Amino acid sequence: MQKDMTDTQQSEYSVSVVMPSYHTGPVIIRAIKSVLSQKNLKELIIVDNGNSDYVRGKIEEYSLKHDAIHIISGQGNIGFARACNLGAHEAKGNYLLFLNPDCILPTNSFQKIINEIEKDDDVWLAGCKLVNPNGSEQKGNRRNLLTFKSLAAEWFGLHRFLSTPKFELGKTHISNKNNYVPVISSALMMISRDKFNQIGTMDKNYFVHIEDLDLCFKVNQMGGKIAFLYELEVIRYGTSDDITKLKLNKHRAKGLAYYFRKNFNGAYFPGAISLIWIIIYLRFFFQASFYLLKKIKNKFCNPFLTKDEIKCYKSFVESYKDFEKECEDIPKDSKYNISNRSPVLITDTETETGISILRRLLAANIDVVALYKNNYIDIYHPKLVWIKSDINNKNLDLPKNTTVKTVFYTSNFDYIAPFLEKFAAIGTKRIIICCPLNASNKKDIIEKDILRICSKKEIDYTILKTPIVYGLGANIYFSPIHEFIKKFGRFPVKRSNFKIYPPIHADDLAISAIKILNFKETYGKSYNLIGSDEELSYKKMIEKIFKSLNKRQKISNSRFWLLFYKLYTKLTNSKDINTDIRKYKEERFTINSDEAKKDFDFYAGSFLEASNKDLGIDKT
Repeated sequence: MQKDMTDTQQSEYSVSVVMPSYHTGPVIIRAIKSVLSQKNLKELIIVDNGNSDYVRGKIEEYSLKHDAIHIISGQGNIGFARACNLGAHEAKGNYLLFLNPDCILPTNSFQKIINEIEKDDDVWLAGCKLVNPNGSEQKGNRRNLLTFKSLAAEWFGLHRFLSTPKFELGKTHISNKNNYVPVISSALMMISRDKFNQIGTMDKNYFVHIEDLDLCFKVNQMGGKIAFLYELEVIRYGTSDDITKLKLNKHRAKGLAYYFRKNFNGAYFPGAISLIWIIIYLRFFFQASFYLLKKIKNKFCNPFLTKDEIKCYKSFVESYKDFEKECEDIPKDSKYNISNRSPVLITDTETETGISILRRLLAANIDVVALYKNNYIDIYHPKLVWIKSDINNKNLDLPKNTTVKTVFYTSNFDYIAPFLEKFAAIGTKRIIICCPLNASNKKDIIEKDILRICSKKEIDYTILKTPIVYGLGANIYFSPIHEFIKKFGRFPVKRSNFKIYPPIHADDLAISAIKILNFKETYGKSYNLIGSDEELSYKKMIEKIFKSLNKRQKISNSRFWLLFYKLYTKLTNSKDINTDIRKYKEERFTINSDEAKKDFDFYAGSFLEASNKDLGIDKT
């Protein structure tokens, strides 16, 4: 039965948002903001199944500012379905919106969905188009009912050869603006509280995934319709939960097996359910095998700053508290006061430079927006905001109305020019660019672009060029040397007596980068920052690493060890420093830091001055 709603009727409705969260990343903060901006919001119920210190701190911070936020915690990780039921039990609104913590709602989302539900008494559930950040529609957004036929068609591609309907409808053309579909995703589904109670809540036997298929199956059985708002696009970032793919697939397989036993027992030929179970768990076996093989490969081809390893840097960043007295001792000259440069953006905090700058800024109590590609450091600070965005992949994804006065650019030097105008658009007036001496083959062209754009946009910039930066064990050169010596007690070098530019410690670079923020004499200039070692050869550098590890020096030039090291670097996907170090070989005209010493009293310690602490935090 179709009907229209008046404005008066619309104002009578209120929405309770239920948002289950388990180790959700910082994107949950954006999701919370998008919910709080909606009209007719009764409450936002966050069911905390277990979150990081940072996320928990931010959620509590927001709950103190907004009475509409209610947090349910202490129950442990009870799964998605139970968390939804727990939140729904506490809800007081006319409507329930089950929402994933990685979904960003556009303006007036509630009203648009409610309007669609209220148009027809037969509509029980409603969802909308979930899209990736690039605008493409997500898989699992809208589906057919899950039956053995549709499952086989999806897994084995039978819909291409037979008249079997597809299970996934994501690429299916929709002629009308809004349509009815058999199944929507539980990432975003709205239902009236009365209808939800009539259905009997979500089945608690589903831990994560499949609960939406089961709920929609119930709605269809009871004669209800499911509305799909194609024109309402909600960005869903995905992969926000800290759960391995193996566990996810295990829960999905278990859920599928339970779904068929519950809803189709006796519906097919004898033994059909057992056959379905075998197919489901065989598929899971192959998924698990591929996952474990990939994990073994990653163990050897290990990228620095993986999810597990980055946890080691938490204590390092938290040591900003040790600098509080140091900050008090800084001269009171106005040019040392950097509070006028807040808020600050760090473009990559998965580098030693970015992490070190972050620690120093937190010590100075500066507002920081820290970008990360894959993993963030789980530390809560009231002035720290983590945002997932990868400039090295030419992506700057910031929330609306973000304002940044200062940028510390620690990403790939090649990509900086296109982002300068974007920085200017968010209010940036000062940028410090940290890059290697051999940053790019086009560095002269890029520096001209920087000068041109910054002059046009009235941005004061400074470029800090460095040789190898080390200090936290994440260095692509020294970490493999360190690990190789620890494992094999020696290091193979063919030619080692050539001089190199002395490496610089990440913290020395961070101190200089922050120090010059208000130094007008550095505006529009480019500086070389070199370590303090004199006459440092490649061989001496290797000897210092041996000494810092308290290992007897065994530097070999035998063909066997050289070939073995070459093979080792291939297997572990690490840099062959014997080849790459020549990028930092001293040229005929030696580069020095004299201009930096003159303009801002630059200082850098000698290589491994702090002994083995400079090789990195122990990850064992």
